[in-house]
Amino acid sequence: MEFKNKRIFVNSLHSIIVTVMLISLACYFLLGYYDLILSKSSLAWCLTFIIFPIATLFQSMTALNAAGEMKELTTPECNRLNYILTVRSKMIRNSMVFYFIAAVISGILIWLDVDTRYTFSFAISVLCAGVLSIAGAIQDNIEASQFKRKIINRSKEEAESERIAKKIKDASK
Repeated sequence: MEFKNKRIFVNSLHSIIVTVMLISLACYFLLGYYDLILSKSSLAWCLTFIIFPIATLFQSMTALNAAGEMKELTTPECNRLNYILTVRSKMIRNSMVFYFIAAVISGILIWLDVDTRYTFSFAISVLCAGVLSIAGAIQDNIEASQFKRKIINRSKEEAESERIAKKIKDASK
């Protein structure tokens, strides 16, 4: 399922954690530099949007797994595709678990009345990483769709060439 499209974002746990850490640090220092004071109610909306990537990642995982269930695949293609799908599915599953845990942590930080700069920095960083994960999941869906179309077109071309070969064989009798 490798295409010439450049990856927007890889939904691996490592890249998400690094993104969250970098954005969280930047937000924390910006909030401290500008001395912004945020209310607890301004953070509650973050929880609903932190759950968004989970749904998109689940849809992406489903699309990737559906690409591996095509009947038109040859045995070597199945073997190569199985490895790719296993790796990507694990990455997506781990990302989904991360976003669930991040939502729980954000909720706990809001509920415990921790310094709003910490809470806001963490929530904003998870939201930004979530946007990148959604973009990566959309890219996965596009790749799975392109792969399916490619296999279906190849199957149709093979059927057409067999039909033409049979016509030529019948005409030569």
